[in-house]
Amino acid sequence: ATLGGVVLGSATNAVACVQVSAGGSLSASQLFLSIVPRAYAAVTVNGGTVNVSSNLVLAYQGGKAALNVYGGNLTLTGTNLAIGSLLAADPNAALDNDAVATLTGGTTTIAGGVAVGETTHGELNVMGNAQLASQSGVGLGTLSSSAVGIVNLLGGTITTPTVANPSGYAYFNFNGGTLKASMDNLYFLNTFSYYGHAYVYGGGAVIDDGGHAITLRQGLEAPPGSGV
Repeated sequence: ATLGGVVLGSATNAVACVQVSAGGSLSASQLFLSIVPRAYAAVTVNGGTVNVSSNLVLAYQGGKAALNVYGGNLTLTGTNLAIGSLLAADPNAALDNDAVATLTGGTTTIAGGVAVGETTHGELNVMGNAQLASQSGVGLGTLSSSAVGIVNLLGGTITTPTVANPSGYAYFNFNGGTLKASMDNLYFLNTFSYYGHAYVYGGGAVIDDGGHAITLRQGLEAPPGSGV
C-alpha cells in the first residue's frame, strides 16, 4: 500500500495496529503512532518492506506506541525516528506516555537520526540479529532535561556515527550485540549529561571501530550493585 501521512491512535482510548508480513509493503510520507493521551498504536514488521519518506514518530503528545521489527526492511529515507516525542499539555499525558521500539531481526535504516526520548520516555531494544543503521546518530534524552532515553543493546548491531546524550536522563545498557562506528569521530561515544550512564552487563560490550578512528568520551560503568 502507498499512502500519504499516516496517523494511528488519534483519539482517546483508540487502539490501532498495523502488521506488514513477508511479501507485503507499506509506503508513507510520514507515520505517527499515537498522538493523544490514552491512545495506543503499534506497527509490526514481520517481513516485507516499510518505507517512510519523512518522520516516524512514536507517542507524539501522549499515549503509548510500539514499533516491532522482527524481519524484513524498515527504511526512513527522509529524516528521523523519534521514540517518545512531544508531551501534551494534558496533565495526564506524562503518566500515560510511553514509546518502545523493539528490533529483533531484519534491517532498519534511518537516513537521519534516532532520538530515544526527545521530551518524554523512550526505549530502544536491539537484539537477535537485528541491524540498525542511523546516518546522523543515536541520541538519548535529546530535547528536555526531564526526558528519559533508554537503549538496551542485547544483540544485533547498531551502526552510527555517534551516540550522545545532550539533555535529560540516559541509560545505554550493553548486554551483548555490537555498537559499530560508521565514520571517524573523536566524540563517537560522547560525554553524557549529568544524569547519563553507560552500563555494561554480563553479555559484555562490543564496540567495533569499523576501521575508523574513534574516541569514547563517556565512561563505561558496572551496573548499580554489581561493581567491584
